[in-house]
Amino acid sequence: MSVHFEPPSIQSLEALLPAFAFERLIAHGGMGAVYKARQRSLDRDVAIKILPKELGEDPQFRASFEAEAKAMAKLSHPNLIGVFDYGRVDELLYIVMEFVPGKSLHDTAHRRKVEPRQAVKLILAACRGLAHAHENGIIHRDIKPANILLDAKARPKIGDFGLASTTGPEGSELNMGTPGYTAPELLDGSGKPGRQSDIYSIGVMLRELLTGIPADDPGGGHGIVSDPELLKVCDRATHTIPEKRHADARMLIEELEAWMAPAVAEKGSEQKEEAKAHEAPAETSDPKVGANWALYRNLAIIAFLLIAIYLAWTVAQRKQQRLVGQQAPETKEVAPPKQAAPEIPTVPEPSPPVPEPSEPIAAVPDVPEPTPLAVDTETPAQSLIRLREALAAGDRSEMPIGTLSRGSSLYFHVPTPATWQQASRMARSYGGHLPMPQDDPTLAWLAENIPAHEESERHGSWLGVIRPADRWTLATGESLTLATPPNGDGNRAFIHRSGEFGAADKDDRQAFFIEWQRDGSNPTERRTVLAKVAATLGTEQSFFPPETVAFGDRRLLVVEESLDHSAARELARIGGGELMIPATTAEADWLEQHLNSIKVPQGLWIGGELENGLWQWSSGEAWTFARWTASFPSGDGDRLVIVPGKGWQDRASDDPAAGCIIEWSNDQASGTSEVEVPDITELSEKADKLLASFEQQRRKELIKNSETFIWKLEVWLRRRPNHSEIERWKPAVTRLIQSATKTRVPGKLDPKVAQGYHPDMRKIAADSLAKQNTIDADFMKKATRVRDAYVQHLSTAIDEAQSIGQGTLAAELGKLVDEAGEVGPWVDSFKNSPEE
Repeated sequence: MSVHFEPPSIQSLEALLPAFAFERLIAHGGMGAVYKARQRSLDRDVAIKILPKELGEDPQFRASFEAEAKAMAKLSHPNLIGVFDYGRVDELLYIVMEFVPGKSLHDTAHRRKVEPRQAVKLILAACRGLAHAHENGIIHRDIKPANILLDAKARPKIGDFGLASTTGPEGSELNMGTPGYTAPELLDGSGKPGRQSDIYSIGVMLRELLTGIPADDPGGGHGIVSDPELLKVCDRATHTIPEKRHADARMLIEELEAWMAPAVAEKGSEQKEEAKAHEAPAETSDPKVGANWALYRNLAIIAFLLIAIYLAWTVAQRKQQRLVGQQAPETKEVAPPKQAAPEIPTVPEPSPPVPEPSEPIAAVPDVPEPTPLAVDTETPAQSLIRLREALAAGDRSEMPIGTLSRGSSLYFHVPTPATWQQASRMARSYGGHLPMPQDDPTLAWLAENIPAHEESERHGSWLGVIRPADRWTLATGESLTLATPPNGDGNRAFIHRSGEFGAADKDDRQAFFIEWQRDGSNPTERRTVLAKVAATLGTEQSFFPPETVAFGDRRLLVVEESLDHSAARELARIGGGELMIPATTAEADWLEQHLNSIKVPQGLWIGGELENGLWQWSSGEAWTFARWTASFPSGDGDRLVIVPGKGWQDRASDDPAAGCIIEWSNDQASGTSEVEVPDITELSEKADKLLASFEQQRRKELIKNSETFIWKLEVWLRRRPNHSEIERWKPAVTRLIQSATKTRVPGKLDPKVAQGYHPDMRKIAADSLAKQNTIDADFMKKATRVRDAYVQHLSTAIDEAQSIGQGTLAAELGKLVDEAGEVGPWVDSFKNSPEE
């Protein structure tokens, strides 16, 4: 439902709600407006949310609003925004809430990495409030940083508990979550809001605070958390399968409290030592110490400020030197002195950024300012994330902190270990690629410029050099021209800080460089690489993208990139392939297992399509089974996607999916089998022929019966004893004969009309009508046998269609069965229906 909402003026609201002195509009959006007001009777500040009239006029929404408002008013917890009152005035629904004079967590920490203990402390507080709500039967539905307010002491309070998230007018769903924070089962419609969907949102927020990577960034929710225990907590809370998440908020609280326990103990010890240090001056008997304490303190502060100013000036100078260095193609810029290791966000293919939500929360920033969170200054990784869209678009005017320069290329080192595929995907999503050195000096230069770091000593840095078969090539398919190939048995190359040029398995974890071309080009751009694949198919130098996997004689590539069906098919054809056809159970089983670790609730396009009510494979192979998700096919789509962990779903061809699966094989040319279900056209034609034959026989018998009826009346009239008798009954006989047609005799005579007929005439009419009824009954018996056989064949066809996943066909056949429910109308639907 789309609602255009103009916030009411303060003057109009004071007239409608005189118990409150409205001060100002805090914020507004399409689903409501929030005002700061003073409750006159209790002399306290409150926040009042006003909903649009369209919602207030809907009885179903009002009932749901009232029920949830009453439930929320019963909640009392320091980490929940309190609800004081609700009501409706002039068709405007309103709710009166606690006013929180602080900023939201989004305003305070967006794109800023929060110190882990403080991040966990914030999430713990939010979890406690959420647990209280869950235990009282309230599900939030839209947990996100913008819905968590921090008071003057930076204590979180959750607000906006889904009051605009119930069913709206015309049954539409309103505000069911925010992209990036919403659980996948809610996005794909396979589940309903519940405790574990709220847990998912909390887990996303924890990861966002720990990495500084926003969830609404296309790859934001996948930042790698450096602390292994917290990483486990995040992964569990954000698992794609609800049953594998924490069962409730209390369980998540226990895990976070267990992680905090050592930190709390350590902090307690530090506090004891600090207390002893503070007690020491009180025990001294030297009066000079106390007298000069203020002087020492001031001198220390001045010294600290001088050092800070010097450091700030030094950082500025180094940044300026880096910018200058980037303008000189042949100069090398060394990264700043040892920096904290940036977190590596594992991101999918670039896609349009999700806009910030405009929906207002219960309260927004107000004075006094809250206690600031302990956040870091921008790290190299955060500067990389900030520049993602520009870098992906080929803009090299500003580069991330720590970028190096050599020749026509720019390099950024990510020391956090990742698999080769993770590293390659991240590099590509930022408009770059893994380095592909073609000479030994460049290889040596890369080794020399790996920053000194603990991870750099333990791991190497991935290169865009692969061994798909028995020879080493670049990731773009060109032959490797280095003097010595990588040393080792793996299929991916790396360079170590020591100078070792080695080989490792693609699933090993290494650090990596991102390389960019100054001119904005990218030799690993998806379509460029696929065009090379098409050019080499069938040759001895055949080449497939590095992420390609083999299944038998097939080559399969999963592309994670938001695109509609037409774009997906075009992408496959650029590479000389087709969208994958899992036409056998073995192929489908392998595909499900291969996709098990991929999180794409929107699904991936595969090569199935609905044509004339039948699901078919675009290759022409026989459709013999299906793996539909429960309640699918929905009937709304004519193309096929696979959702990992869920099954197959139908999708409209112009709706976007999260990507596609490209297949290279010979299956397209081998299969021509049709869907193995009975030919309904042939069945209908056979029924029509039988009915036509029976109808022809009936018509002959009816014509004979009508002719006999007329003949008997004429004979009876001629046999009257005299002329006067003939003249007397001739008009009646004529009327009775005229009431007959070529094939039908008159039905049961009206008693008033029958009085004008001779008893013999009435008997002739009755006998002929009885004969006609016998003929019709015999025809209907034969037609019923045809109908029963027809329905039996349809039922068999329905069973066969359902057994192979042809739900749409089964539904259409079911309609034919329903139409054959009454024999008479069913017979009349055929072209050879009886003529009256």
